[in-house]
Amino acid sequence: MKLGEMHILRYWKYVFFIVLFLGLNIVLLYLAYDNIKREMIDNLNVRQMIHAKQAAIGIETFFRTDIESLKQLAKNEHIINLDNRGMELMQEFFTSHEEISIISRIDNDGRILYAIPFDQKAIHQPVTSMQDFLQVRRTHQVVVSDVFLNRRGFKSIIVHVPVIRNGSFDGTFSILFRISSVISRYVQDIKIGQDGYAWVISQSGIEISCPIPGHVGNSVFTNCKDFPDIIAMAKRMIRGESGVTTYHFDRIRGKAVTTVKKHAVFMPINLGSTMWSIVVATPEDEVIGALDAFRNKLILIALLLITGIVGLIYLLFRNSLLVEEIERRKKAEEKIRLQALVLDQIEDRVTITDLSGNITYVNEAEAASLGHSCEELIGRSIEVYGDDPKKGATQKEIIKETLEHGSWRGEVVNYAKDGREIIMDCRTVLVRDTDGIPIAMAGVGTD
Repeated sequence: MKLGEMHILRYWKYVFFIVLFLGLNIVLLYLAYDNIKREMIDNLNVRQMIHAKQAAIGIETFFRTDIESLKQLAKNEHIINLDNRGMELMQEFFTSHEEISIISRIDNDGRILYAIPFDQKAIHQPVTSMQDFLQVRRTHQVVVSDVFLNRRGFKSIIVHVPVIRNGSFDGTFSILFRISSVISRYVQDIKIGQDGYAWVISQSGIEISCPIPGHVGNSVFTNCKDFPDIIAMAKRMIRGESGVTTYHFDRIRGKAVTTVKKHAVFMPINLGSTMWSIVVATPEDEVIGALDAFRNKLILIALLLITGIVGLIYLLFRNSLLVEEIERRKKAEEKIRLQALVLDQIEDRVTITDLSGNITYVNEAEAASLGHSCEELIGRSIEVYGDDPKKGATQKEIIKETLEHGSWRGEVVNYAKDGREIIMDCRTVLVRDTDGIPIAMAGVGTD
């Protein structure tokens, strides 16, 4: 087993607990982030629901007040007979209600008898939205229409109040609003963040209010056919439900189109015989954008912390390896020194080198036979002994064989300092420490 592997096995418990500690902290950070995110979204939905309720109450009050006034006027005999006084009453009502675009008296066939502002071309013309008129004639109940384009080119809403003469239906008394006048008063100013807004649909799914160009007056099921989340929400809305949900929609900024997640609340707006529904929605990134920036900073800090801890573990592990390696080498060198004391006393010629072939020890017999001192040889390459490939193995060959096979034996020619040729019977062995790791090569020669 290698030394590094032994250290890993020795310290694996510490590494495990550090990794476990980091993992638990990351989980705790995520749970804290998720909890704060949920609280922010809950607070957002509370704010959105307040806006939706305020708008719903405002629109309901607006229509209820005007409808009650219309009901009273519809019972007035001057309005029923449409005499001069009736026309004056219509003018007074129109003047006192600036939100009204047109006020009309309709006959029982759905034709305009009189209208303010007066337009001769409109007299005796059928009402634009005949379906709503027929519903009033059939039910004798007040009807609030969907958005439609009137003859004057305005997207409008009309309220029909039945006129009863002698117990029989005799047409309607109606007021027409520009949709913009209602929306600007109760819906348009609802805005949370940069891209949060409110929009309104009728009971049949027609978009009554929406800041997206081209949506007002068209069905939400057509406008948003590519967004199943919105379709699912719209189905709940036209059933008169209220709730909290999320949906995805395209954000368009210049030429860039991105799909964003929105958090929305919706609730019904009750208008007597019909119903609208209002949605207040805000993109998620506007709600938790600051939190995400904080989360990213936490992630960066966590990554830096993990990097620092990993670096510290690496340095501690490396220093531990170095300390143990130094201690191991000291023990090995001490052992070699003691052995050298013995080897200096024998007549055989002994040389010890490192694994690269540099001399670390020679005994007195070897140094004397070559005409050198021990100090002259230690630190030099074994090739200082010289060799003749024609007469025996070279020093490089001996080193290679020893490293590969653990030992070598054969005849070698060495050269003394004065040039004398010395023929040796040489044996080498690879020296290993107690862990089996090679640390040196030893050679013993006999003349």
